[in-house]
Amino acid sequence: MQKNNSIELKELSILYNDLKIGLEAVSKVSFDVKNGEFISIVGPSGCGKSTILKVISDTLDLSYSETRGDVKVLGSSPKKAREQRKIGFVFQKPTLLQWRNLEKNVSLPLEIIGLNKAEIKKRVKKLLKMVELEKYASYHPDQLSGGMQQKVSIARALAYDPEILLMDEPFGALDEINRRKMNDELLSVWKETGKTIVFVTHSIEEAIYLSERIIVLTKQPGRIKKIINVDLPYPRKKELGSMKFYKYINQIRSLLENEEEIV
Repeated sequence: MQKNNSIELKELSILYNDLKIGLEAVSKVSFDVKNGEFISIVGPSGCGKSTILKVISDTLDLSYSETRGDVKVLGSSPKKAREQRKIGFVFQKPTLLQWRNLEKNVSLPLEIIGLNKAEIKKRVKKLLKMVELEKYASYHPDQLSGGMQQKVSIARALAYDPEILLMDEPFGALDEINRRKMNDELLSVWKETGKTIVFVTHSIEEAIYLSERIIVLTKQPGRIKKIINVDLPYPRKKELGSMKFYKYINQIRSLLENEEEIV
């Protein structure tokens, strides 16, 4: 594995075993992710996008599944990266603890690892400021909008300063306006922290807006159809109505036109 790669997948295949029936979810997927890179994975429903994230994060349930090929995270195994808290994960839903306020939700991972109270307070304050929620520190999740709750989830995932942030359709439930706001918030966090981000989305436009590269998967079993370099400057608000932006949209749609419908 090259020194400038955070993640390296070689010939990754993922199989599910149920009642002796083998189902191949992902087939021979290979790609690298450079340190500090922002990539997105798009493809039809059921093509294995989220499953790939589970393999990278060492959270795939192996009691009914099997992986083949080789996966390296920061030069070692996904298990070691997880145990060393090198990976943060943001899910589709915020999964916040309703009985804890924002400050306490973000501090939870730090409490678990036994950080002292002064350091926890300092780190949580910085994270809430980063996601522009510092003045809501005493609020509880049910007092916040869906987008604000996801910002708390991002702050919590960054609490122990992981090198890699995996995001599984984190803004899929938001309306278009709030989704774009969250895209901009995420890009600000990425710029400030320099984290490596792997982002799964069903939205072609969102992938283009956010990413340096886009991995396009086929229908199940998911295979790489193409890896696209997005040659657009940041910030990309100015590029939204451009011909070049639409060319990327049309290119990806064309790649997937014979695949299952993207929803």
